[in-house]
Amino acid sequence: MCTNKKTARKNRKGCKAFLCAVLAGVMVFGVSGVAFAADWYIDNGDITVEAGEGGHNVTQSGSTTWDDTEVVIKQNDQENATSNTVTVKGDENNKAEVTLDGVNIEAESGKAGVKVEGEADITLAEGSENKVTGGSGAAGVEVEAGDSVTIRGEGSLEANGGLNGAGIGSGERQHAGDITIEGGTVNANGGGYIQGNGGGAGIGGGNNGHGGNVTINGGDVTATGQGGGAGIGGGSNGYNAATGNGATVTVNDGKVNATGGNQGAGIGGGFQRTGDVTVTGGDITAQGGSTGGAGIGGGLYGWGEANTVTITGGKIDATGGGSASLGGAGIGTGGRGSSVAGGTITITGNAEITAQGGSGAAGIGGGDKQNSGTITIDGAAVSASGGNNGAGIGSGADGAIGVITINSGKINAVGGQGGAGVGGGARNQGGTVEIGENASVTAIAGTGAAGVGGGTYGKAGTIIIKQGAKVYAFSDGTRKWAIDIDNGTLSQIEGMLNGRFEGISDKGKVDDTTALPLGTEVTLNIVDADGNVIDTITLPVFYENKVLKDENGKTIWDENGNPKVEKVWHTYHSFALQLPDGEYYIQNSDNQYRNQFTDYPYDVADLSDRGMLFVVKDGQMLNYDEINWTDTNPLPTPEPKPDPENPGGTVDPGPGQPDVSPGEPVVPENPDNGGTITPDVPAITPDTPGVITPATPDAVVPVAQVLTDTPAAANPQAVTIPEQQAPLASGQAQGQEGQDDVQIKDPQVPLASGNGSLGDAHWALLNLILMLATAVIMIVLLVGYFTGKKHKDKQTQQKGELKRRGVARLLSILPGVGAVIAFLLTENMRLSMQFTDEWTLLMAVIAIVQAVIIFFTFKKHKDGETQVPETQNV
Repeated sequence: MCTNKKTARKNRKGCKAFLCAVLAGVMVFGVSGVAFAADWYIDNGDITVEAGEGGHNVTQSGSTTWDDTEVVIKQNDQENATSNTVTVKGDENNKAEVTLDGVNIEAESGKAGVKVEGEADITLAEGSENKVTGGSGAAGVEVEAGDSVTIRGEGSLEANGGLNGAGIGSGERQHAGDITIEGGTVNANGGGYIQGNGGGAGIGGGNNGHGGNVTINGGDVTATGQGGGAGIGGGSNGYNAATGNGATVTVNDGKVNATGGNQGAGIGGGFQRTGDVTVTGGDITAQGGSTGGAGIGGGLYGWGEANTVTITGGKIDATGGGSASLGGAGIGTGGRGSSVAGGTITITGNAEITAQGGSGAAGIGGGDKQNSGTITIDGAAVSASGGNNGAGIGSGADGAIGVITINSGKINAVGGQGGAGVGGGARNQGGTVEIGENASVTAIAGTGAAGVGGGTYGKAGTIIIKQGAKVYAFSDGTRKWAIDIDNGTLSQIEGMLNGRFEGISDKGKVDDTTALPLGTEVTLNIVDADGNVIDTITLPVFYENKVLKDENGKTIWDENGNPKVEKVWHTYHSFALQLPDGEYYIQNSDNQYRNQFTDYPYDVADLSDRGMLFVVKDGQMLNYDEINWTDTNPLPTPEPKPDPENPGGTVDPGPGQPDVSPGEPVVPENPDNGGTITPDVPAITPDTPGVITPATPDAVVPVAQVLTDTPAAANPQAVTIPEQQAPLASGQAQGQEGQDDVQIKDPQVPLASGNGSLGDAHWALLNLILMLATAVIMIVLLVGYFTGKKHKDKQTQQKGELKRRGVARLLSILPGVGAVIAFLLTENMRLSMQFTDEWTLLMAVIAIVQAVIIFFTFKKHKDGETQVPETQNV
C-alpha cells in the first residue's frame, strides 16, 4: 500500500514535469514564430519578407516572426501615403509570396516602393487598390537583372517610377530582370527626367537600363513611358550587349495599352534602341512616342541590333509617333535610326492588325529614313496606312524597300502622300515585292506613287505577282501606274491588267474634267467574251488639301497663322488587277459613262491599232496604256435559237448586248455630306484617311486615308499639313522639289452663248460693227494728234489749242481698246450669227462715249479757228 502511494506520487510529479515542458515549449514557439497567416501593416514600419523552407520570415521594426505561411500586407490609413517600403526575398527553391491588400507607398529618394530580390510572386487581393511609387532614381516595383517577379490576382496596382526609374522594372542605370503579369489591373508609369533624353519605361528599364524580359499572359495592363522610355520595354538608351537590343517583350494574352515616352516605342525599344517583340494573342493598343517611336518596335534613332517583331495572333492596333517629322512606323522601326537595316517583321496566323505610320514612316516597315527590312505576311488580316511620304507596307521616306513577301492573308495597304500602298516611301531605293497565289491584296497609292512598287521619285526593283493572287491596285496615275517598278516601266510585270484612264495633263496632273468625274467613285465590270461579269472593281476617290491663294498669288492665312486650305477631290485614274486565262472587256457599270465599254491599245508595239479585247494566256498579259471610253459595244449579238415546237421558227435568245444608250448624268455626292469618303487621319480600321472603298471581292475593305487627312469603307488617306510647315499648292509637304503643284483652274468668262455648248449659241453682227467703228475713230483721232504736233505754225494761241485737242484725242484710247476687249470676251464668231444679243447694249454705251469725245475734240477745234482772227485784229 505504501509502495503504491509512493509510485502514485512519482507519477504525479512526472505528469507535472511533462505538462510544464509542453507549456514551456508552447510559450517558446509562440514567441519565436506563428504557425498561421498574419496581417502586416505597412504603417508600422518597413517590412522585409524572406522565404524559407517552413514559410516566410517577416521582419518589421527590428522584430522577426518565423514561418508565416501567408504574408498579407495592409495599411491602416490608406488615404495618406507612407514612406515605409517592402522588400521581398526569395530564390528558385523557395519563392517569396506576398499579397498586397490596399497599400499606398511613396518611397524616399533612392528607394523602391516594393523591391524584389531573387524570385517572388505578388498577388493583388481581390477588390484591393494598391499604389506604389519609387523615390528618385528607383522603380515603383523594382526588379533588377537576375531577379524575377510574377504579378497576379484580382485587385489593382498603380506603379510609378521615381525620377528616371521604371514603373515596374529597374531603377536608373540598372537593367531590369524578368517581369511576368498574369492578372489584375496594372497601371505602370515610368519616371520623368529633368533634362536631356532620360526617362524610364512604364514596364521594363529605367533610364539607361535594358528592359529585361517582360511577359504578359493576362490581366488589364496600361503602361506609359516617360522621355525616351518605352511603354513596355527599354528605358531611354537602355541596351544589353547580350541581347543586342533594348528589351525583349512577349504578349500572350490579356488587354494591353502601351504608350511610349516622347522618343520611345509603345512596345519595344526606348530612345536610340530597338526591340525584340513577340505577340501570340491578346487585345493590344500600342502608341509610339510623339517624337518618332514606333507603335511596336524601336525608338527614335534606334541603332545596334535590328528590330525583330513576330506576330502570330491577337488583335493589334499600332500607331507610330511623329506628326511633323521623324515619324516611327506603326510596326517596325522608329524614325531616323543609325542602323537602317529595318530588321525583321513576321506576321502569321490569325492575327488582326491595324497599323498607322507617323510622318515619313510606313504603317508596317520602316520609320522615317528607314528601310523596310524583311517583311513576311502569311495568313493574317492586315490594314496598314503610311504617314506622309511613307508606304502602307514597306519603307519610310528615303529608305529602301528591302524584301516584302505576302504569301497569303487579306491585306489592305494605303500609302501616305508620296508613298506606295505596298513598296516604297517617297524617294525610296529598290528592293523586292512578292505577292503569293493565296494572297488577297488591295494596295492604294499616295500622290505620285504606285499602288504596288515605288514611291514618288523612287523605284521598286523587282515585283513578282504569282498567278492566282487577288491584287487590286490603284494610283492617281500622275507619275506611276497602279503597279509600277519605275516611272512608267511596266514590261517586267506579267499577268496583270495594268491601265490608266485618260485625263492626265502634260504636267502629270489629274484633269478630272476630261475623263473621270471629280470626286466620284467609278465602278467597272470585267466582262468575258460572252458578256458574263467575272469581277467588279471600284476606282476609289481621294482628296488633297490645296492651299488657298489671293489674286496676287500669295497664301491666305487664317486667324491662327495657318494657311487656309480647301479639299480638292479626285478619282483614281490608274488601276491593276490579275485575271485567269481568258478574253475580257472592261465595262463601266455605274452609268457615269452610259454603260460604255473601254478602248485601249490592242498591240502595245503599234499604238495606232486600238482595240477593246485583252487576252490572258498562260498567266501572261500585255500591259496597256491609257484607257478611253467608246460607244461601241464589243459583245456578240445572240443568234436566234430554233424553236423545237415550231419547225422553222425561233425563240427569244434572251438578253443581248448591254444597253449603251445615253443615260442621265450622275451628280457626284458631296463627300462632306455623307459621300463616299470620310477623312479620318491616323487610324485605319479593317472595315476606315478618309479615302477609299474599292469593291474588292474577298479582300479587306480599304481603310481611311483620313487619304490622314486619307481611307474605312470609302476612306482615302487624307493629306495632312505638318505642324509649322506651310504646304505647297499641291498639298505636298515642303522639301519635295520637282513635284508639280495642283492647280485649280480659274473660272472661265462665259461666252454670249452661256456655256458655249447649247443649241442656241450665237454672236451679234451689230456688236462687231460698233466695236470696229469705235476702234477706227480711235485710230483716226490718234493719227490727227501726232500729225498736229508736227504743224509748223508757231503762234502761241495755236499751240495752246493743239495741246487741249491732243488730250481729248488721247482719251479716245479708253473706249477704243475697251470695245475690242469687251467684244473678244463676250463673242465667239465660230458660232452662228444674229444681229443683236445681250451684250449689244454694252457695246453701244462704249460707242456713245467715243462719240462724246469726238464732239468735244471738234468743238475745241472750231473755237480755235474763230479766236485766231480776233487776236490778229487786236
